[in-house]
Amino acid sequence: MLFSETARQLGGNLKANVPQPCDGDGKRDLQRKWSGDSVAPRERGRCSYSPHGAYAQSKLALVLFTYRLQHLLTANGSHVTANVVDPGVVNTELYKHVFWVVKVAKWMTAWIFFKTPEEGASTTLYAAVSPEMEGAGGCYLYNEERTKSADVAYDEELQRRLWTESCKMVGIFDESSRVP
Repeated sequence: MLFSETARQLGGNLKANVPQPCDGDGKRDLQRKWSGDSVAPRERGRCSYSPHGAYAQSKLALVLFTYRLQHLLTANGSHVTANVVDPGVVNTELYKHVFWVVKVAKWMTAWIFFKTPEEGASTTLYAAVSPEMEGAGGCYLYNEERTKSADVAYDEELQRRLWTESCKMVGIFDESSRVP
């Protein structure tokens, strides 16, 4: 049980209204949020913002969404495919607004650990033009190879709920409700 819930049960301690720190695991937060788990800190607004958690959550959402899209394409007999492309850690402006210590560390190590933008694009090009990927959908691609994504990404109920929520948010009818 979270501290704030415990405090509320013990008489409404003032500290119950203080945002609790995030656990930093955007994947777990996203899974809790759409699984209906009552202890989801983000759903109650009791979690302070974590850039890393938000980034992880957005990447998981992309994978879940892509897997659901491929399922729907296949169910409708389409020959169009959808795949997830992970470019790896690429030396881009993504780190432009990070704390100065991180900028210094990146500047000192990027040439060793980070890919160039050209290297980062290679998997996307592979997915788009490789004869090996012709007709292949629902794949997670990293370094021009098919690989397994995080286990939670294969949760079909979570994929379906994300798809449904996305349709609601953009104000379109969820035609997938007719597809299992």
